[in-house]
Formats: sequence, structure tokens, C-alpha cells
Amino acid sequence: MSFALTVIDGVGAFATQVATLATRVLLGQAFALTGWGKLNHFDRTVEFFTGLGIPAPAFHAGLVGGLEFVGGLLLILGCGTRVIATALLGTMVVALITADRADFLGAIGFTVTEGANNTVQTTGWTLDALLRPEKGLTGITAMVFALFLTWLVGRGPGWLSVDGLIRAASGGRDTIALEKKPADKKKF
Repeated sequence: MSFALTVIDGVGAFATQVATLATRVLLGQAFALTGWGKLNHFDRTVEFFTGLGIPAPAFHAGLVGGLEFVGGLLLILGCGTRVIATALLGTMVVALITADRADFLGAIGFTVTEGANNTVQTTGWTLDALLRPEKGLTGITAMVFALFLTWLVGRGPGWLSVDGLIRAASGGRDTIALEKKPADKKKF
């Protein structure tokens, strides 16, 4: 029985590493491509941010475009994964409250109408609106990305990453301890 459990645990550990690698690579590519697009079409990005009412739109367009491009590449490599995922998660929260606001509010049960100048009007929450949204939460890219980024912040980069190599080279110790590990208890 214990051999079977050992095999199942091993398969589960391997599957977790594959899922972590796949999540990093897929999100990394998506962010690198969108960041590259924002930087290469900078004027359009500034215009879009201006329309959303984001303050200092040129500054933020450069910041977000650069973060998405460089951060996406770093995610692919698994370098600074938790820090990069946290920063990118911040951009997804901003996207949910600006560009995707109407879809997000509609997906959580608010009756939404879009007004002039990209304003969103809500007429209140209803169970009917929650059960029949025009677009569900999984239909909102920023929401899906936010979920996976949150998972990477909590899970970390996995073994197959620059961060994992640094961890292995340091004797298996976390280079940045996010939680205290229990001390070994000696038996008397």
C-alpha cells in the first residue's frame, strides 16, 4: 500500500511541476506579446489609456508595456517569478476596474449599462443578472490571468526555472523566505 501511495505522490509532484512550467510559459508568452504590442503601438496605447481615464497615460503605457514585455520574458524563464507575478497581478486588477469593468460587474451579478466616455452605470445587483451574465468570469481575460498569477505567487516557479536552480544551488533553501519553516524537533 505504501508503494502505491509513493507512486501516486510522485506522479502528483511531477504533474504539479509540469503545470507550473506550463502556466509560467503560457502566461509569460501572452504578457510578452501584449507588452510588445503596447510598446510598438505606443500612441494607440496612450490613447486607449487616456480614454479609460488612467492618469499620466503616457507614463503608465510605457510602464505597463515594459512590465508586460520584460515580465513576460522573466516568467518564461522562471526568474523572480513571485515578484513579477505580483506586479503583473496589479496590472490585471487595474484592467478589471478600468477596461473590463462592465464585463466584470456584469459577471458578478450587476445590471450594467455603458454610458458616454467609457463610463459604466450599474442599476443594482440581482440574482438573475448573476445567473445570466452576458460574459462569465472565465470570459474575461484579465480575470483568468489574475487567477493564474495568484497561483504563481502562492506556488512559486517550480523546479524547472532559474529560481529553482538558484534554490538548488543554495542547498534547497529559499533565497527569500516567505514563511517560517518549523524547526526540527529533537527527541529526548
